[in-house]
Amino acid sequence: MQAAVSAGYEVIALDIFADADTQAAAKQSVLLEYTDGGFDETDFSNALAQLDLQGYIGFVYGSGFDKHWQLLEMAETYLPLLGNSLRIVKNLKRPQQFFTLLDILGIPHPEIAFLVPDDLSGWLLKGTGGSGGTHIRRAIKDKKAEKGSYFQREIKGLPISLLFAANGRNIEVVGFNEQFFTSIDDLPYCYAGAVSNVSLPDEIKQRLKSYARKISNALGLKGFNSIDAIVSTEGQLFVLEVNPRLTATFSLYTPEHETMFDLHMRACAGDIKNWPSFKPQAVAHRVLYTSENLEIAPDMDWPEWVADIPTNGLIEKNTPVCSVLAYAASAEAAKTLASARVESLENVIKVKKVEQNE
Repeated sequence: MQAAVSAGYEVIALDIFADADTQAAAKQSVLLEYTDGGFDETDFSNALAQLDLQGYIGFVYGSGFDKHWQLLEMAETYLPLLGNSLRIVKNLKRPQQFFTLLDILGIPHPEIAFLVPDDLSGWLLKGTGGSGGTHIRRAIKDKKAEKGSYFQREIKGLPISLLFAANGRNIEVVGFNEQFFTSIDDLPYCYAGAVSNVSLPDEIKQRLKSYARKISNALGLKGFNSIDAIVSTEGQLFVLEVNPRLTATFSLYTPEHETMFDLHMRACAGDIKNWPSFKPQAVAHRVLYTSENLEIAPDMDWPEWVADIPTNGLIEKNTPVCSVLAYAASAEAAKTLASARVESLENVIKVKKVEQNE
């Protein structure tokens, strides 16, 4: 959303947080209910019906639709989708179709199973169309697999992603990222941020780029997309999923000319000619979660390196509070600075809480 505003577009934002940043940048911000891994269908439908969309050119989507594809079909009756089609989203978010495609293209992925393995040790239970890691649990005997869930071998290693643009046939690389995760209750892989311009072996980068090109050519991907993968401790590369939409790493890059949103629009139209270079600085963003129910003090003075600032003072346990940003010359330096800022912000919030209780 911020990228579109920075590119000069007028934006209506539909969001489950409607944080202070969004409200300040958007012409209109609509707070939606969150249900079962995505937007509530009734709430989403009512919001679209009540909006004045005259003059708006399209609907750009991020997370919130991976599991509820019908919402994209609903949105398309109002505005054209500026990104991949509903058909592509379905094909990439239905596990059987997706992993069959990877097998056909010769792209390695962790072992998967759609029936309960005899020995559950070392297996993850993953829900269809989930995002942010809230759909991933370790497989245990007493945990039933819901309809559409599947089992995947857990791979230990470095979680990475590739952000790229596609024009329906070919791709252009934006950058390679390291991803961060945190464990919350029985959810071992909750998304906790990423850092751009991570240093990876050339072989890994070339293979990931090749996989992105194969998948894009097979499905006709357009606009910005990302591939999530993991480099095992033995050095093997496995693809985990493809996100055919704008992702959190989209905001970590700045082109030397044009804007990120204009580049997305160009790629959606099939044009990735004269692809720009990107600023070499590394950008890290970290999601700060709260381990307890939290009430943010109304006089909280947020540092300039904080984004996604909450407008509601009440934050539920194990949910995001905000995002922390850090810029540096290298990915390692940006990671270190982001971690220090997270710790600093946690201490400030604790002090404010103590002051409120006195």
